[in-house]
Amino acid sequence: MAIKQVPVTILTGFLGAGKTTLLNHIIKENPDIKFAIIENEFGEINIDSELVIKTDENIFELSNGCICCSLNGDLFEVLNKLVTGSYDYDHLIIETTGIADPSAVAATFMTDYNVQTAFKLDGTVCLVDVKNVLDVLGIDEEANKQIAFSDYIIFNKCEGYDKEYIKNVKEIVNKINPFAHLNLLILQKQTPNNY
Repeated sequence: MAIKQVPVTILTGFLGAGKTTLLNHIIKENPDIKFAIIENEFGEINIDSELVIKTDENIFELSNGCICCSLNGDLFEVLNKLVTGSYDYDHLIIETTGIADPSAVAATFMTDYNVQTAFKLDGTVCLVDVKNVLDVLGIDEEANKQIAFSDYIIFNKCEGYDKEYIKNVKEIVNKINPFAHLNLLILQKQTPNNY
């Protein structure tokens, strides 16, 4: 009998790009999926504290069935706890810090046989802050690495910018990673995605 591999999504993006906002949106919009979420530290977790029902050794359970883990040590240790514990989840999301290189996280899922038997990396999603991305590209190497390594790039914080500006940002990002799928994210306003 084959062991079910849990799909893994890495969520990356530079500081303030809106990763946690997107994460909360994903949880809210997919009530039938039980997510396991790994964050770097509890202090950075912005998930509604009213949802927390049970805490156990850096892992806490939410009332909607999702679980969250803090990552202040080795990723292998956290993954091992998820596999060996009595946790029930359908999909793993790892939210990196704003200054992390996602390829280092992905390497864990590509180089370790035991991790590969339990998990399957299905993609890296990079959130790009349209408002500030041009100020950090070329200055902060991590921002370039996050874009270059991603399978999907989502442009956030587009409100107040005209189509030409957004088109210019998309062209610059596309030069860094011409293979990624590009999309706009509109969480605050329900406006058509017509860019």
